[in-house]
Amino acid sequence: MSHITEQHVSQRAKEEARGRIVAKLDILERWAKAGLPYLRTPEGLYITDVESNINQEVKQLDYFPYGAMDQFFKWDGSQNCLYTQQEEELGDLHTTPRKTVMQHMDLVERLELLVGDKRKGMKGLLLLRAEAQIAETSGELAQAKAELAAERTMNANTQREFIRYRTEINDLKDDLAREKKIHAENLNLGQKQLKNKDTQISLLREEVARLTQQLNEQKCNRVEVLK
Repeated sequence: MSHITEQHVSQRAKEEARGRIVAKLDILERWAKAGLPYLRTPEGLYITDVESNINQEVKQLDYFPYGAMDQFFKWDGSQNCLYTQQEEELGDLHTTPRKTVMQHMDLVERLELLVGDKRKGMKGLLLLRAEAQIAETSGELAQAKAELAAERTMNANTQREFIRYRTEINDLKDDLAREKKIHAENLNLGQKQLKNKDTQISLLREEVARLTQQLNEQKCNRVEVLK
């Protein structure tokens, strides 16, 4: 009876150990399929580096085991940021003895597929997913750089247009000022000419009146002589 109980306990312990391994593998397989988590603050804000030449913030990937199975054995969730630990429910993860994993060859195959083997030059699904996410981020950076270049070009063109319009406006102001000056000079000259004509007309009238008076006086003198 005691022997049967010991076998039962041993079998149960193996099943529990296998369950812990499977739980870790399930999480990593989900990450490989849906995407690796990013580093975040406990409040959920992305922890980023800044691409200085465009002042663009770049999200950073959180920890994941890759390159060797030992990385998986040592992974217990504590390597991840607190936000990932809480969101992905990593609190129940534990380190895994190599010997325990090697007892389950089906799990070993799943593990190798996920983490790969750096010594053999074999990339795992997790590293491939990471590279895809980094490439996506690089694409976003390239787009941001292109948008920045376009914005700078647009600003330069706008500045050139502004300078051109300002020059045209200044030229028009100068032309208007010259036209006003010419108009004022012509108006002043016309007024002077009109004043001179008025003066000439007045002098002519006075001359006509004087001559008329002289003629009248001469007529009167002739009349008196004839008498």
